[in-house]
Amino acid sequence: MEQSKWQLANKYRDPENTVFKSADHKIPSDTGCIKTLTLIQDEIGIPRKEQIATRGLRHTLASYLLSKGVLPNS
Repeated sequence: MEQSKWQLANKYRDPENTVFKSADHKIPSDTGCIKTLTLIQDEIGIPRKEQIATRGLRHTLASYLLSKGVLPNS
């Protein structure tokens, strides 16, 4: 949210058109994403054995979008 506000206020346009970037405008590492996702799931009380990994999250989102009729760009 803070990142979006800053980008709008400063008319920043991401040349790579990425969704997430670090505070210094770099693409987060795989390890960083995994750690953050695990931390969020820990904070909201999801037991470790029931947590979803980044790959599972990506596949779940893709399945959900396809079920809603959203087709990938060809």
